[in-house]
Amino acid sequence: MLLQDGQSTIDVSVNDPGSQLMANISLNEAAATSAVAASAARGLFYGDCTVEASDKATRPLVPEPVGPASTPINITAERWGSVPRSYILCTQDRAISPAQQRAMIASVGVDRVVEMDSSHSPFISQPERLAALLIDLQD
Repeated sequence: MLLQDGQSTIDVSVNDPGSQLMANISLNEAAATSAVAASAARGLFYGDCTVEASDKATRPLVPEPVGPASTPINITAERWGSVPRSYILCTQDRAISPAQQRAMIASVGVDRVVEMDSSHSPFISQPERLAALLIDLQD
C-alpha cells in the first residue's frame, strides 16, 4: 500500500471499486478482527498460482486485528517523503485493483514502476521473476 499522511489501509481499500477484497471480508466486532472468506482467497490473492500452491498458501490464513488496517499513518516529507520508492504493479491483482495501484502511485509519487502480469502474490506464482525485478530495482 502507498498511503498519504492521515490515510489508513481501510481508507484506500473501501474506495477501490475494482477490488473484490472488501466484499469478501467478515468482521468480528467482539474480537476486533477481520477475515477473508476461505472460498474467496484463491481468487483474491492467488489467481495465477497453481491450485496446490493456492491451497497451501490459504491454509495458514487466520483472522487479523483490524487496528493496524484502520489506523491512519503519520508520515512527513522530510523523512518518509525523502525515501526513494519503487513499486511493482500486479496487473491481475483482485485485492488491490490495478487502477487503485496506479492511483496510489500517482498520489504518493514513485521513482520507478514495474508491471508484473501476476496476481496479488507473485512471490508464490512467479518467485524467480519477482526476485529478478527486485534485484533490478536496486540499481
